Amino acid sequence: MLKLAGNTGMMLLGMVIFLFTVSGGTLWYLGGMIQANLEEIRKQNESLEKLNAKTWGVEFVQDGNRKFLVLPYGKSAEVISFQGKEWVHLKE
Repeated sequence: MLKLAGNTGMMLLGMVIFLFTVSGGTLWYLGGMIQANLEEIRKQNESLEKLNAKTWGVEFVQDGNRKFLVLPYGKSAEVISFQGKEWVHLKE
């Protein structure tokens, strides 16, 4: 009877150690994935900041068949003809 209880206890201890090991490995793996994703988000934010600087804050929006240029706050636009085309002059 004592031998059976000892075997059961050792098996239970082994299962607990196994579960802790698997859980620790899973947490380590997911932590690495989260870190990689955060690094990718940081790079994308840097790219977005550079792109916004190049476009002066003007956003391009499409709603169904309609397309819009959205100006930043405090800006206005004037359409002028230049070199045979219509240009949008961005004003303060």
